[in-house]
Amino acid sequence: YWLGGFVALGISAFVGVGTGLFTSDAAVSSQVASVAPLLFLALLGHAATMCSEGLLLGARQLKFLASSYAGILAVFISGMVAIGRLRLGLRAVWTAAVAFQVVRLLRFRGKARQQGLL
Repeated sequence: YWLGGFVALGISAFVGVGTGLFTSDAAVSSQVASVAPLLFLALLGHAATMCSEGLLLGARQLKFLASSYAGILAVFISGMVAIGRLRLGLRAVWTAAVAFQVVRLLRFRGKARQQGLL
């Protein structure tokens, strides 16, 4: 978990202060900086999610992974379309990204534990 925390902290800190490398527009910088905490949350569990997915791949749990991604992505993409149509903004996009990561982490770690991989 420390690796995910380190990466999440570094990236979100960079986003908070480094937007000037990509834009000089103060409104854009402000919007990006405002979602840095959500970026941190989305990245926090990413390493653990990827490790769990790797364990499941190694254990040949391919049907589980495929069906999980089919369902998770259907919901995530539908959510992104709704966010765009309703013009809910950048905060809603990153909130959905956090939910995407949390669902994947819980699902993959649960299956890895069930399979005796953790």
